[in-house]
Amino acid sequence: MFWKVFLPVSLLAGLIHGITGFGAGIVVMIALTQFYPVREGAGMSALILLGMIVLMVIRYRKEIRVRQAVLPAVPYVLCSALAIRLSGAIDAGIMKRALGAFLLVLSVYELFIAGKGEKREIGTAGSFAIVAVAGVFEGLFSIGGPLMVIYFLQRTEDTREYLGTLQFFFLIITVCNTALRVAEGILRPEHFPVIALCCAGVAAGSLIGGLVVDRLDQKVLRRITYAAIGLAGLYYLIA
Repeated sequence: MFWKVFLPVSLLAGLIHGITGFGAGIVVMIALTQFYPVREGAGMSALILLGMIVLMVIRYRKEIRVRQAVLPAVPYVLCSALAIRLSGAIDAGIMKRALGAFLLVLSVYELFIAGKGEKREIGTAGSFAIVAVAGVFEGLFSIGGPLMVIYFLQRTEDTREYLGTLQFFFLIITVCNTALRVAEGILRPEHFPVIALCCAGVAAGSLIGGLVVDRLDQKVLRRITYAAIGLAGLYYLIA
């Protein structure tokens, strides 16, 4: 039965991620939490994305800005590691609704208030806050990607540079957090058949998305990105 649910879901997740640079974790996480506790679903979701992330890093390797990816990875991993350790004691329902409200407000602002979506300077304090909060949400739900989209859109010049740098960042934090989840016993052998199935679907969807992304300009990409953020926020707010 699992393949009937997770194969189409993972294909859709990979397609979205291949176009926007994020979003697969959100889609897969929504499906996984219908069958697994949030803590386990978060760990599975992160590992499912690893193969697709590697493919995208290879695809955009020439556009990656390594320093821009490594600098935020350190505080991000520290915050997510703390959240993973504490996740068993936190009310996940309250946190998911708080995240949903934030993402929805952010999406509405970017799509309908901020006009054409020009790049705006966030500043050092704002950037650190984004990274720290994203790291916490990554540790709790494996969905820190939407906030890091904001961070990297501010620091990259074009679509390919944005996608490559963002995916390299995801590669760093996914390896670190997966190792911690295995050590904590959150990821166990019985999870891996579903993980393998979803990995294949996400990778295929990502390859299809990669054929589309070069036809999009930065403005279109930003609107797709923030629309996806809004839909994710709405789901977590009302689910």
